Amino acid sequence: MILNSGYPPDIRIEKEVETLLPAHRVFLLCTKRSGEAGTDTIEGLRVTRVFSAIERRAASYQLVTTCHSKGWKKEIDHFIQDKRLDVLHVHDLPLAGTALGAARSYRIPIVLDLHEDYPAMLSEIQRLPRSRIPSVGVLGLRLASIPKWREYEQRIARKMDAVIAVVEEAATRIRALGVEAKKVHLVQNYGPLRHISMRDATDAQTVTAVYIGGFDQARDLRTVIDAARLLRDRNCDHLRILLVGGSRREIGVLEKYASKTSLSVGMVSFREWMDRQDAEKFVDDAQIGLVPHVKSAHTDSTIPHKLFQYMARGLPVIASNCAPLERIVGGSGCGLVYESGNAGSLAMCVEELYRDPNKRERMGNAGSRAVQMTYNWSTAAVNLLDLYDQLK
Repeated sequence: MILNSGYPPDIRIEKEVETLLPAHRVFLLCTKRSGEAGTDTIEGLRVTRVFSAIERRAASYQLVTTCHSKGWKKEIDHFIQDKRLDVLHVHDLPLAGTALGAARSYRIPIVLDLHEDYPAMLSEIQRLPRSRIPSVGVLGLRLASIPKWREYEQRIARKMDAVIAVVEEAATRIRALGVEAKKVHLVQNYGPLRHISMRDATDAQTVTAVYIGGFDQARDLRTVIDAARLLRDRNCDHLRILLVGGSRREIGVLEKYASKTSLSVGMVSFREWMDRQDAEKFVDDAQIGLVPHVKSAHTDSTIPHKLFQYMARGLPVIASNCAPLERIVGGSGCGLVYESGNAGSLAMCVEELYRDPNKRERMGNAGSRAVQMTYNWSTAAVNLLDLYDQLK
């Protein structure tokens, strides 16, 4: 496997590796962060880490502006030879072309695992203010050509031996690129069955709505804060909103936004990014799970892990109307859907669940049952194993 970031953590790779290891040797080539070893073995996965900080930034700039990286090509060539690989499994679009060239040179099949609509994500980033663009480099992201990336994705995806999609809407988008239907495999972002729980109705004095995840541009946390302002004026005195996962800088920006009306005192609080096990404790202690994604071409064809984590733990979900979220939340009856970017719509959903513990219980348990029946990794893992069987 090839990953253009550090590891761990990466929940998708963890699940795929756990599924593949009993029958396959699995190696991972990823980037090296400060203080990390160049080689490591993590629960059977043998990890190779490459690049200094300067080399990593140079490779990221080259990838985003040219869709190719000489540094990555050299490392992937060596990785294939050294590990005597039979299959190359590349995660996400930026390294797809570079990995494809290496796979063809060594005459081994290649699998492209598309977590998201990368050109759409780039387009969203380019519309952000300069101060909010990620650290990969303001100049590189500004210079990236969206039409070039669209053409590149279509051309490269068609040449792959298999393309993995994370949700039905993404599979439809990938087939529309001209990829043969038989090459498109659905391996969803579902969670493991071992985390399932059911909840009893509770009239706990404090009702906590929790969000766990990144604080980047696709998460509309300002709308959550705006909704909290409305709820403060509706006598929701025992409501607490907890946002977990931002950097210190990101939290500072949101705290400043919230403090304009002293909202940060009491109702809304923040926690920095932490280990998944620690973050899951907040989920277990909460009464409502939030998925406040901005609706866009990007979020209409991807699905977050947190949705299924909330469902498995019996939390009723409040999600924005991104196509996959609306389909799954509405279809399973596990929560409520609001109009993306509409603080009034979000506030109505939160207030509805805040005031009705029985509805919270019904929707939370509906989510647990849906995970038991359908939305669990056991069903997705079958598709991954079938894909690899076809590559033999």
